[in-house]
Amino acid sequence: MNKGKRISASHVEWHIITNLLQKLQKDKNYRLLLLIGIPIYTGLRIGDVLKLKWIDFLGKTDLTIVEQKTSKIREIRLNEKLRELVSYAYHSQMIIDPGEPVFINRYKTKTISIQYVNRALKKLALHYKLTDNPTEWKSHLLRKSFGRHVYITNNQSDMGLIILSELFGHSSISTTRLYLGLKREEFQNIYENL
Repeated sequence: MNKGKRISASHVEWHIITNLLQKLQKDKNYRLLLLIGIPIYTGLRIGDVLKLKWIDFLGKTDLTIVEQKTSKIREIRLNEKLRELVSYAYHSQMIIDPGEPVFINRYKTKTISIQYVNRALKKLALHYKLTDNPTEWKSHLLRKSFGRHVYITNNQSDMGLIILSELFGHSSISTTRLYLGLKREEFQNIYENL
């Protein structure tokens, strides 16, 4: 990556992403259902999501992982919606080995790659007509959508930013504001309200 080059990823409004989950469930697209469902309900990075196994979820209310990027242990309460999605996908696919990775490739030799995920998300955005610019649909968009939802459900408060800063492992809420694209929006609002 070039030093000083800014990489920007947006987010998806919560109602759009939850409607998409319903469509994917109806269409029996189990892989994409969980590729979207797990990060938007946990805030995990895609690298950590791809390492998960069915056994990490089945019959559990909490998920414990060691984050790949930070090596920190993270405990996540699995909400009911996510537990239902995972159970639905597991039973619908008639998985035999609960120790199998959730995102194993079609040859059952290794997990899918982040590059595969990004290509799949772009195709998904086109298929369901979710955006005019499918290149924005990358795996990081899901984590940012989680962050935006947490921020909004905490009344767009500093407390919401503090929570996210801790969850994301940011050094400050200023970093979290930048990460979520809030500063840019605030600056744009200033110009519009002059």
